[in-house]
Order: sequence, then structure tokens, then C-alpha cells
Amino acid sequence: MKILISSDGTHAHFYQRVAWANAFNSCGMQAMLWDCKNSSAFDAFDTFEFTQPIKHFMCLNRKPHRHRFEMVKDLIANDLMPFGYVSCGGTPIEGTHLPIVLDTDITNEIGDNAVSGDVGITNDINSLGHIANWNSHAVNIVTETTTYTDVFITEKTFKPIIGKRPVMILGDRNIYKLLQDWGVDTFDDLFGNGYNLPDHHDRIDWITSNIKKLLSIDNLEDFLISLRPRLENNYQQFFKIAKINRNNSSSNSSGDCY
Repeated sequence: MKILISSDGTHAHFYQRVAWANAFNSCGMQAMLWDCKNSSAFDAFDTFEFTQPIKHFMCLNRKPHRHRFEMVKDLIANDLMPFGYVSCGGTPIEGTHLPIVLDTDITNEIGDNAVSGDVGITNDINSLGHIANWNSHAVNIVTETTTYTDVFITEKTFKPIIGKRPVMILGDRNIYKLLQDWGVDTFDDLFGNGYNLPDHHDRIDWITSNIKKLLSIDNLEDFLISLRPRLENNYQQFFKIAKINRNNSSSNSSGDCY
């Protein structure tokens, strides 16, 4: 499996087919892993090719769900916006000017055609986004679709694993347990286990606190290079589990998966 870049050089596709809406079965969103298939239509790119100064974090949000807006609002309140790539779709809420858009971004026609309504940000469901942006951030902040169910995991969480970046996730209470069951390194030694806090507001504070700690790192390029073996292992583990689930889905009509 390769991380893939479109022929026009603007964004990186990492799977050929997207079928999230039809991916549910007895194993829930784990079935999404079945649809991560190889494609030879694009050329691979190196996510460790640093061509511009690295920002400390990336936190991209399209639909302005309440927890996403609260995350962005906390970044603003703590004066952290200059240190990251941050976006948030929607219309002005509580005095905040939405949408918040990136200076440079892509347009994902596949994703935009799959949804109705415009929140001011492209629906980038099948890529890592703008290559230069991706390669010039250190830590990915994922705001998953929900924070109040058992476990709901989407491509948002898979992107930093495939794109080889450490991640902190604002999502359901069992997302981290699921990732750890899959053998994914969740970098608890760096960020702690604040993801276990029951209130999502406390988890927002945990994420913000860790971003502040990142500001003390002088050389983010060296920071990422030091983590590369662990990030590469996560990448390999992801596709190992994807292969197991895909094979199980083909041979087992009950839909049992890892």
C-alpha cells in the first residue's frame, strides 16, 4: 500500500475507492479497513520530505460539530492558531468568524460530490490534503465525528496513521482502546492518557496542554525523525489489520473481523 499523490501534484490519495456509507456491519466502522485498497493510478510521495518550516500541529475540521467548534475555540483562546494548520467549516457562531480556511488547500471533487450542503471547506475524505501542508506539520489533532458513542472511527483517524504523524484524538471513549488492540502506538509516553477523561471538555484541555508543551521543541524536523520508526510501524500495522479484516470479510459471511 502506498500513500498516493494525484497527477496534478496537489493532494495525496491513499485509497482508490471510498464506500464509508456502506461499510457498516457487525463490526461497525472496522469494516472501513476493508476498503483501503492498492492503486497504481498515482505516484507515491514521501511524508518526511520537509520543504518548508514545520508547524507544531494540524487540526482540520469540516462540519462544525459542537466538540470541533469547542476545540478550535480553545486553540484561539490559548493563542495557538499561529502554530498550526487549523480549519473549521460553518457559519459565524458566538462571534467566531467561520469558516476558518487554510491559506493553501485542495479541492476534492470526489468528496464534494458525495455530500449536500456547503460549509466552506472541501469534503476531503480520500486524501491527506495539500502535500506541503501535510509534510510541514508535526502532530495531527483529530476531531472525530462523535464524542458520545461507544466507538465511531473514520478516515479522520486513519489519515495520520497512513500519513505517518503522531496523533491526539478527540473522539469516542473507546477509540484509543480499539487502536491499541490493533497494535497501534498511541504515543502515551509523549502525550499521556488524557483521552480516558470522561468529559470531552477535559480532553480538549488535555490536547491544548500538550500542544503548549510542543512549543518548547526547537527542532520539529528532528522530533519527527526521532519518531519515524514508531510511525513506520504504525503504518505497517494498519495495513496488516486491514488485510486481515479484508480477508475475513471475503471468507466469512457473518462479517467477523479483527
